[in-house]
Amino acid sequence: MLELIAVYCDRHIDAEQFRRLLELADEAKRARIRKFRRREDAQRLLVADLMVRDLAKRRLRIRNREIRFSRNACGKPFVQNSPRFRYNVSHSGDWVVCVCDEEEVGIDVELVRPIDVKLAERFFHPTEYKQIIEKEGRERWEAFFKLWTLKESYVKAIGTGLRQPLSAFSFELRDDRPEFRSDMLPRHFHFKLYDWAPDYKLAVCAAKKIASQSLTVIGVKTFCDEVCERLAD
Repeated sequence: MLELIAVYCDRHIDAEQFRRLLELADEAKRARIRKFRRREDAQRLLVADLMVRDLAKRRLRIRNREIRFSRNACGKPFVQNSPRFRYNVSHSGDWVVCVCDEEEVGIDVELVRPIDVKLAERFFHPTEYKQIIEKEGRERWEAFFKLWTLKESYVKAIGTGLRQPLSAFSFELRDDRPEFRSDMLPRHFHFKLYDWAPDYKLAVCAAKKIASQSLTVIGVKTFCDEVCERLAD
């Protein structure tokens, strides 16, 4: 079953709880988190790691200390010896999001902000650039980020990341169920756009159909209180 969780990180975790939560990650992740100068960056990475651990522990029925991560040739992380547990994370602004399922998934969240849409002319498919410039004002930026999150979610799902040219495939925006088009790349995926928070766009890509009610939203304090208890073993 596909699970999609969004944690609203609108406040800092207090120092003592941050220390306790950090101990739930492995040494490599702790070292990486400690390198961040900005507290919010460190917190987002820690929350993302704990989201995956919480889901893996429950779905795989293993202890937190038994979870081991690795990466494929393109750098996509996965849980070792768990071929039926696939996940992906993303964060932007105040939000950290995670999706998991038994088959490959991808996710991307972006804060909508002013941007030079000429980037789309350079990197996107021509039909996508046309969809963007047909809009005016803020709707133009929103169209750009809808397409950007969709494209990111797809390349993350297939495991190539941005090594895959973004112009090699395209989307036609149709409400929350966009249409994917490509003659060469895998097409057995489903996509969904979420407009659940003001000023943010969220896209999910999955091998199976995505239920409209599949998004769970939780505040960072509640998440941290609950996950600290669940992962302690």
